[in-house]
Amino acid sequence: MRLNDAEQMEFVENIDKLNLLPNEKKEVFATLKPEVKAKMDKSTLPEDLRTVIGFETEMYTGKIKLDLDRDLEDYKDLDNLLGINPENFTEEQKKRFDKLCDICPNMKICSTVNNQIEFTSTVQEYKQGEEWISSLIESMEHVQSKAQKLAIVDHAIGKKISYSPDFETEVFDGSEARALWKIISTGYGLCNGIARVEQYILSKVGIESEIVGSGKHAFLKLIDMELPLESGEIVKGNTIIDPTWNLMTNRFDGRPNNFCISYEEARKRDIDDKGKDHYSHKNDEKLQDATLNLDDKSLRKLFHSVGLANDDGSFKVKEMLDMSKNVDDVYRDEPDENIKRTDESTCKILSRICYMSKFKYRYVKSSFKQRKHWT
Repeated sequence: MRLNDAEQMEFVENIDKLNLLPNEKKEVFATLKPEVKAKMDKSTLPEDLRTVIGFETEMYTGKIKLDLDRDLEDYKDLDNLLGINPENFTEEQKKRFDKLCDICPNMKICSTVNNQIEFTSTVQEYKQGEEWISSLIESMEHVQSKAQKLAIVDHAIGKKISYSPDFETEVFDGSEARALWKIISTGYGLCNGIARVEQYILSKVGIESEIVGSGKHAFLKLIDMELPLESGEIVKGNTIIDPTWNLMTNRFDGRPNNFCISYEEARKRDIDDKGKDHYSHKNDEKLQDATLNLDDKSLRKLFHSVGLANDDGSFKVKEMLDMSKNVDDVYRDEPDENIKRTDESTCKILSRICYMSKFKYRYVKSSFKQRKHWT
């Protein structure tokens, strides 16, 4: 690509003297300048090279501009020249794109945050992510309310994704923690990447949102959201949801404390117990119209309506805490001895706690040895 027209032509004329693989040869012909392609005698070329000459490529990256209406087999062996963003594809385009993924399994799948920098996932990660999203959306087939869908999506993300564990370490890769489908596949992401995952899924169920940044943190502003109150009244307006700050409570089936809150409420939560303001949600320009704040009783009723809270409005984490207390009562005096003679009923309690918390049994056992109330 860095060669001028004459140099490119000379290179092509001598290409058979080079020991290039078939896919490398196709890449060369695909990325030739349009002026060079126009001058070439295509009749002397084999069919596969005549085909790739017809591709239009981006000037600075050499990436092929995708045309899903052409024969997808034409793209075979050109994985290195494909960096495709399928975020806004229609369902029909996605079906075609899925076929292309099988033909070019090593191409890059691109996504963006706020339509800015691109981050890449693998084809496998894309497929895994889309499969999980499709399954989640299918589970909401009979759910009518957008507020109910929002509760289910935010809760599911908390179950699936954790905050990146290697942030601010020497092995940290910010691009991996912000790539949409990679986050879902690996289960780890950073705030703006996690917000993008939730925004992407919400858009598929008809909920409009905007990623908002404070310079320190990123979250979502929900646009014209309709929320049901305990009284039966429906209120409408802009509100804030913070998927990252909800991760832990959703993981343990607790109450998400950053679900449909006003800007005023979000700013209160930026202040720690020592009175220091961390400005995590500060963005007066973007958020001054986010005035909708769902009260506690209405939130509990909403989550109960989709099976994520109990009849009395309590969240299911209470069951785990109660079971944990029972186990703690049994083991706290002589943990090392008692753990050896654990009876079947206690094992069932332990198993249930492990299942609900997603911890491995060895961690639970270790916490008893250290005589800590691990919940």
